[in-house]
Amino acid sequence: MPYIYNTYEEAIKVDLEELPENLKNTLNGRQSQPEQEESEQREGEGNEEVVAWLLNYAKIETKDYNKLIELFKKKTTEIRNLLGKYLQSQNLSFLIGNGCSLYAGSKSINTSNTSPETSSINKILDENEAMFSKEITNSLKGKKLEELLNVLSQIENYYKVIDDQSKSKKISEIISKVKNEFLLKYVCGINYANNEFHRQFLKKIIARDTNKSRVKIFTLNYDLIIEKAAEELGIIVNNGFIGFILRKFDPSVYEIDYHIKKPEMNRPIPLNKSINLYKLHGSISWFKHSEEADEGNKDRNIDYEVVENQPIFYDNGEKVKFSESDYLQNSLIYPTYTKIAQSFDSPYGELFRHFTNALNSRNSTLIVIGYSFSDEHVNKIIENALTNPDFNLLIFSFESSEKSEESAEKSEESAEKPKKSQKKSETLRKLFERGKKDSKITIFYGKLLGDFRIISSYLLPYVDIEEESERQIQ
Repeated sequence: MPYIYNTYEEAIKVDLEELPENLKNTLNGRQSQPEQEESEQREGEGNEEVVAWLLNYAKIETKDYNKLIELFKKKTTEIRNLLGKYLQSQNLSFLIGNGCSLYAGSKSINTSNTSPETSSINKILDENEAMFSKEITNSLKGKKLEELLNVLSQIENYYKVIDDQSKSKKISEIISKVKNEFLLKYVCGINYANNEFHRQFLKKIIARDTNKSRVKIFTLNYDLIIEKAAEELGIIVNNGFIGFILRKFDPSVYEIDYHIKKPEMNRPIPLNKSINLYKLHGSISWFKHSEEADEGNKDRNIDYEVVENQPIFYDNGEKVKFSESDYLQNSLIYPTYTKIAQSFDSPYGELFRHFTNALNSRNSTLIVIGYSFSDEHVNKIIENALTNPDFNLLIFSFESSEKSEESAEKSEESAEKPKKSQKKSETLRKLFERGKKDSKITIFYGKLLGDFRIISSYLLPYVDIEEESERQIQ
């Protein structure tokens, strides 16, 4: 289990001989089974991959599983000790990517537009080939899904500039169809009742000294699994929206603090059961405000023209929908709303300002999980923050350090069934190299240390009771 800390490359040795005898038999049985879905990971896999399979996929008895967990925790004591130090930073932020939602049913969006899930999207492009050309259509098919939406938005903007209303409207319709399929195939497959690891994650990160600032979670995901998990735990989510009937975006909401005041208390006590949530790429619960839908309240001041609709969970809390029948087409996700305008008074502009300010605050730490470093704007903000002498960057990456761009074969994000991915991000590659020279960068990587399920369950410690933590470490 490799990692980079304080400019040194370290590794925790995983010896299969230390496993309980029953688990060794399980591995022998696995090798003798016919090759199935996970068989492509068997060829050339190391001990780390074997342990990851045992922890995540193998069907083993509870007592053997507990022994495996005990062994894994013992091996990773040093990592929890390091993380405990950073979790107590005065200004603690997390950057959450799509890799954190994959276990619940989301699909990886950082692959080219050629996976089986994109067949319906490719069909939309084929049906509208007359709007482009065969060559351009094929080029669009090869793009990542968010990149595809961005290019289509730029084409739409071009036709608006030259005042070709007919083509502009047609491109807008194509964008709506693509966006609908994109969200349906990649985001809406999430089982919101399967949020165990998000609940564990939230419980641990809010267990902080109440004198420290509230934890900030910046996410690039469109789903609502963080909100759903927090709701179940009774954690207040401050997401920048305010209101009851009409929830409008107001960035000043992030400055609201929560305290408990009881008669027997001399002063109010800060409430640490709250988080600030910043959805940098938008959300399936965001919609452009419609005066027609809000008839009778035309005097309302909607500065950012963005409102949040309350979700409706059904099928035992597994699925989500909204009151609007065509909510997928109308939801505001990056980059189809304000990317074109690049407006500094847009919600996205405000959210990215908060992200920049958080990373440049005193004694600040950013912990990155499940992010493939494919967003240039986000990457630039992180790179600039590294000039801040008071900033620390911790990265959990599913990628491994030694993979070159040409030979990267494994996904940088943890999935229920890992898939092959595109080449490693150039930014991530540079951070691996820089981490060997810059002590402000710590990187935990590989199939174990980069897996959100492993991170939330066994690596992130509770740091609210220091004596108990020390006892466990010992």
